[in-house]
Amino acid sequence: MGSARHTGSGFLTIDSTATPASLKSIVGGSRRLCRELVSHLVLEGGRLVVAHAGLTDAYHGRASARVPSFAFYGETTGETDEFGLPMRYPWAEDYRGTATVLYGHAPTPESEVGRQH
Repeated sequence: MGSARHTGSGFLTIDSTATPASLKSIVGGSRRLCRELVSHLVLEGGRLVVAHAGLTDAYHGRASARVPSFAFYGETTGETDEFGLPMRYPWAEDYRGTATVLYGHAPTPESEVGRQH
């Protein structure tokens, strides 16, 4: 049976199966995520990580001052674009972790699928 639990350390762990009980658990976990603003979700036994701006494997399932900053805003290059916004470092190009990382942050006209490892 699926379960969702808040670790109290800034992230939510959800293990799910396709049962009504597990779906209810995930909904409850999602509500908790919104209430407590956890930095990222670790799903399916660590095989899937969800974070707003992405997250390198060193931060999966961890809580520190750096984790929320990376998960919410991403890493920057120190430069700004023509609109004065920070340029984001393309961390996903170098990502070699085992988990699939689902993220968004910057709008793009087309969705992209990264390298499959």
